[in-house]
Amino acid sequence: FGSPLPFPLLLKWSADVNEKVSLLDEVDTSNETATNLAVESIQELVKDNAAEMAAKDLGNIAGSVDSLVEKMESVDDSTAEGLAGTMGGLASASEEVFQSIDDATKAKMVENVAKLASKLSEDSEPITTSSIALKKYSNASLEVGKAVSLPKPSGSSSSSGSKLKMKNSAKTGPSVAV
Repeated sequence: FGSPLPFPLLLKWSADVNEKVSLLDEVDTSNETATNLAVESIQELVKDNAAEMAAKDLGNIAGSVDSLVEKMESVDDSTAEGLAGTMGGLASASEEVFQSIDDATKAKMVENVAKLASKLSEDSEPITTSSIALKKYSNASLEVGKAVSLPKPSGSSSSSGSKLKMKNSAKTGPSVAV
């Protein structure tokens, strides 16, 4: 088989993943409560079990998160925090599992975080999890040549975050994910 994890372990979470992914795929995004419950259920599954999941399950979750974010015109803070936590959980799977994920799925994970940041409300408080921080800036909050501090994940050991400096004005403010 060639997998670093025993075969039964690879299939251990597939049924649960499929169930939670179905909830995300079928949720009515206009119903904030239902959306938050679906996001919370997948986040909890990932948080506690990503290290034991098969690469296909992590890819399945990443694809479902992508579809959900695409359906949403904007995202509230609770949903954003849950989705960021889910993506951070996928990325923090064991090294053995993460190495078995194909590059396209890894790229989808990064893309999901960027898409999520773009759906936030401009100039709202940053969304932070232990591994990801997100913020969307408005043009009005940025000055050309003046640096602004970027948000940092709550698990970051750095005392100061990165800075963003606009070299020229843009039509829309940037969304950042750290």
